Formats: sequence, structure tokens, C-alpha cells
Amino acid sequence: MSSSNVKVFYIGAKPVKKDNVLKRKHLNWNGYGSSQTVSAADAEVYFRYPTVWVSEEEFKKLKAAKAEALKVPLKSGTDDDDDDGQDGDGQGQQTGSNTGGGLGELDREMLVQAAILQLKKGDPADYTSQNRPRVNRVVEIVGTNVSAEEIDTAIKALKHTGKL
Repeated sequence: MSSSNVKVFYIGAKPVKKDNVLKRKHLNWNGYGSSQTVSAADAEVYFRYPTVWVSEEEFKKLKAAKAEALKVPLKSGTDDDDDDGQDGDGQGQQTGSNTGGGLGELDREMLVQAAILQLKKGDPADYTSQNRPRVNRVVEIVGTNVSAEEIDTAIKALKHTGKL
């Protein structure tokens, strides 16, 4: 067999992604950014689902886009700490969203994550008594409406990457 092997990167939000495409029981991805090496033919099948699996080249682009998204200056009523977080959990490729600024889903998620990282733990102005980020503070920092669901997704991603 002379086919070449290709790394397939998982970009979804699940902590463990089982192969539900080719049904290979031995193939599991351990969260966002993990990879498995498969034949080029198998990789092409996975790449038909670009919101779940991408090539190494595409993964590097996504990672760079995330890093760039965290460098975007955010509106904030607090001190101007520059969060230097690198890589969170993104799900899917960039698509249009209703942010008004034309941000893609990935960029928007990264902005919400960056906003959460700017909040001060234990500060009642930033966190509720249930230790949840206040939606109005995240909205204030991001500069546009943010849903509680988006905040929950960002929190899961930050916890998954060990940043929260």
C-alpha cells in the first residue's frame, strides 16, 4: 500500500471525539487541536466535515486567527490588561454572524473568551453569587450583544484549555 498519511485535526468542542464518519473504533480525538494520522483517502472523507476536522495547514490558520482575535482591542471599563491567551476552543470555520462588525463565529467566540479572562474573579461587579460571569459585563467589554449560551460555550472552552 503506497498511499501517504495525513494528519487530521479535530476542531470541535467535545472533550473526546469518536470517529462517527468512517466508524473506526480505534480512532478518537482528545479534544480541540488533537490529531490522528490517517491515509490520504480517509482524510479526504473527514475533510468533508470542515466544522469538525481540518488539515494541519487549515489548523495552523485557525490557530493564527484565534491568536489574532485575542489581540483585538476590546472595550472595557476596567484597567487595560492585555490578555495574552493563545488558543481556546473553537468550533467550525469562520462564518458570518450578526455582530454587525462582520466577525466570524470563531473570532466572536475568541472575543467572548478574551472578555471573560478580563473579568476579576470574586468581584461582584464581574461575577454573580453563583460565580458566573455577568452577561452585562461581557457585553460591555466585547462591545456588542452576547448571549448567555455564548458565554457558557466560552467558559467550557477556557476550562478545557486550562485557562479558567
